[in-house]
Amino acid sequence: MSVALAHLEERREEINDLNVFPVADGDTGDNMALTMRAVLAELERLEARHNGDPKRPEIVRTVARAAMMGARGNSGVIL
Repeated sequence: MSVALAHLEERREEINDLNVFPVADGDTGDNMALTMRAVLAELERLEARHNGDPKRPEIVRTVARAAMMGARGNSGVIL
């Protein structure tokens, strides 16, 4: 997840420039990166609670919940 976030951060401005729908407000890359940061932070908390060894179903639930609760804008929800 951290590698995906790093790649997204590298291309954030490029994604912002592509933003035209539903409004050309230039924040799609920002919103996607903020959403991914929320997911990564929650995964780090999960790993700490389980001494680095959480079970797959809990990882999946954590990612889904963190992505939805931490979503920014439409692009964050879509991500």
